[in-house]
Amino acid sequence: MVKIKNDLFHKTIGEKLAEVTTIGPLIAADANADVAATGAALIAENGVLNQKNIDNTMAQMAALASTKALMDEENTWNENYKAASAKMMEKYPNNPEKWKASGFKTGAAKTPTVAPGKVLNVSVTTTISSTVNDVHWDTLTGAKIYKKQVCTGDPTIEANWHADTPDDVAFQSHSTVTVVPNVTNWVRIAGSNGIGQGEWSNPAKASA
Repeated sequence: MVKIKNDLFHKTIGEKLAEVTTIGPLIAADANADVAATGAALIAENGVLNQKNIDNTMAQMAALASTKALMDEENTWNENYKAASAKMMEKYPNNPEKWKASGFKTGAAKTPTVAPGKVLNVSVTTTISSTVNDVHWDTLTGAKIYKKQVCTGDPTIEANWHADTPDDVAFQSHSTVTVVPNVTNWVRIAGSNGIGQGEWSNPAKASA
């Protein structure tokens, strides 16, 4: 027996809203009163869902702004910390006891001898906005920066990957990525240092 195909779990909210915008008025105008009543109810519910979707998008954008503000502040903090340590070494050269007495840790600068290994445990949060997702990964020993790439096609095909903008992140193990709405996006991360770039992480799925 042929039935109407609902397939609701495979439709995005945007697709649902667009579909009811078309079929809702047609059903509501049906000659059968019972059918027309379901059409009117569907139109009303479509309006509620649309408003909730708008509210959610606004909340996501606020979350994105908060995340960016935090990342910017962390970068500013890093720069101030480096400035303080540099000034301490300038004014008290070759005086590690003074540095340690001021709370700084001391040690020989580590120069990498090999490229970083593979980035592990990449996860993507899809609650920022329809085009920007939050991504986290495990800190990788030896990595000075991290490279980001995204893909909307088959992630096993190398040509489908392209650099995110911006494509690198210094030191920290979290960032944002720009994704294409209403399709499955894939994200991968690689660590890099003065020796070279490490292996790409396993692709992490992010449905925008």
